[in-house]
Amino acid sequence: MKIPNFLIAKLYLLSMIILMYACDQSASNNDLIKNDSLIKAGSYPSIIDSLGVQKLYDKTKWTLYCIYSDDSCILKENLVTGEVKTFGSLELKFKKIKLMRDTIEIYFDFYYNDIVRCDINSLKDYKHLATGMGYKTGSDSILYYISSSTLQYFWEKGPGSRYENPLQPDVLRFIQTNNEKLNPWFREAARQRRII
Repeated sequence: MKIPNFLIAKLYLLSMIILMYACDQSASNNDLIKNDSLIKAGSYPSIIDSLGVQKLYDKTKWTLYCIYSDDSCILKENLVTGEVKTFGSLELKFKKIKLMRDTIEIYFDFYYNDIVRCDINSLKDYKHLATGMGYKTGSDSILYYISSSTLQYFWEKGPGSRYENPLQPDVLRFIQTNNEKLNPWFREAARQRRII
């Protein structure tokens, strides 16, 4: 039985469309991976670039990593993976930026294994976990910390306060002795600051 030429042409055309669609999806996935790795290497989300607040973005991310770097991230029983990680090894993802009349707030979230967001729903011992920082517009001085818990805005002072001075001696020791376990962004930021 001979297959008509027009049917062969339609099958060929259909195959080409499917192949082109698959290639396009693969290219889109590669673009996502490429963009994600660029952010890890030092580029920024477009909103951060367009507002010109890259220094505040870096300061917020660095500070949050320093404050919680050596704290263990312990998940609730239904999410237990058998492996306890420190916050210094987790991914810290940009969430949003809020612009108000005279303040800028930058928010991040820690993610366990790049999937589970570390918050009141996932952490066993949820504490005062800061997820963002507020700044006076035009300044890089921290006005306050932001938490997703009931006490949303806070500040803690004192000579041993990581909120006042995130780079406490125990944080420095932790970074230096655990640099291979640190999140790649955090490790690179510590290298740029000549800590490791």
